[in-house]
Amino acid sequence: MKTLKLIAVFMMTAVLFSCSSLSTTSTTSTTSAAYTAGQTFGTSLKSLYSSYKSAGKLDVNNTTNLLNIATLANSCTTVKNQTKGTTTYKDFAKGAIVAGTGLITTSNVDDIISSVTSIAGLSDIKNSSAVSTSTSVLNSISSVLNAIQ
Repeated sequence: MKTLKLIAVFMMTAVLFSCSSLSTTSTTSTTSAAYTAGQTFGTSLKSLYSSYKSAGKLDVNNTTNLLNIATLANSCTTVKNQTKGTTTYKDFAKGAIVAGTGLITTSNVDDIISSVTSIAGLSDIKNSSAVSTSTSVLNSISSVLNAIQ
């Protein structure tokens, strides 16, 4: 009887250990192209947010802002048509969270990605000169930055 109890305890421990180790396994690849694009996204958005907060507006005469918007637009192409459950989306989101520390969090990452990728005309921007002529994109990005607290 004592042996049976020991076997039962051993089996329960093995089951609990395997369940806990499986539940903490991450499917995010920190070496994927999507993760890198997410980091680029997060870095660009964080830089734009910092500039927006210090100037009180999105300054289109600032070359760094124009380059960050073009970079943001290019990184969004990675996740534009991905659903939340895909590996690409998860990797992108994780990269955005890591690079956007303090600004992009697990609780707001989906909203931020959705808001930015749904900006009409953003995907047409390929370089900084295209940014300065697109007032609707600038206004939309300013709205997203203003919504981030």
